[in-house]
Amino acid sequence: MDFITNLTQGQVLLICLLAFLCTLAFPRLLRNKRQAKQEFLYRRLGRLPVPKQEKKQKDPYTHNGGRGEIEALLVKLKPYAKLNGMRIVFPGTVKYNGRTAQSTMLLVGRFGVLAIRCCGFGGRITADGGEEGWTQWMNQKTRRLKDPLQVMEEDCTQIRSALEALHFGPVQVLGATVFTRRDVILDTPMDCGVYKQGEFLEWLYQSKALLEDNGLDVTLATQSLVDLVRKPKAD
Repeated sequence: MDFITNLTQGQVLLICLLAFLCTLAFPRLLRNKRQAKQEFLYRRLGRLPVPKQEKKQKDPYTHNGGRGEIEALLVKLKPYAKLNGMRIVFPGTVKYNGRTAQSTMLLVGRFGVLAIRCCGFGGRITADGGEEGWTQWMNQKTRRLKDPLQVMEEDCTQIRSALEALHFGPVQVLGATVFTRRDVILDTPMDCGVYKQGEFLEWLYQSKALLEDNGLDVTLATQSLVDLVRKPKAD
């Protein structure tokens, strides 16, 4: 009793803390010992216990986008075009030389033409490259997609050729592919011209190439592109 009465307050607190830690550690030690004994018995019988498998979390359900998201992008594009004296051609499905472009809209300015292709694919988009195209993983299903970079290159070449055939001379035609779904995940190379909607608008307002004056007649080029879009079929 004299020993207890001679303890300082700090020593008493230390003893209480150690006792509390022991109460936490003791059940764990017993559980580990029980598991070790169980594994030892399994090994003697020539088999091991099957470890518990953790439940895999499913990706959240999503869906592909629609026309509403394209129209939302178009609305956001109009103020930029008006501010910089540009015109928008919508849709951008130019018909020329037996092919119809897959561009969704065209931005026409003194710099030339920016072909914008909107993709409403949701889920995760992976750039696999090569002839295999790209991959969409959505709702536990895989789908192969044609390489958007290849499609955009074909569109730019077609639009450039169509304008040059109308005697516009060399015309700069740039391309951008925009995935309009807000929750889409892009596993794509950096600076390849493929964007989420917010990234595209940020690039648009920061781009100096679109503010260059390459001498393109905006009004005449816009009307020519509209006429090419309205053609009943590709010739």
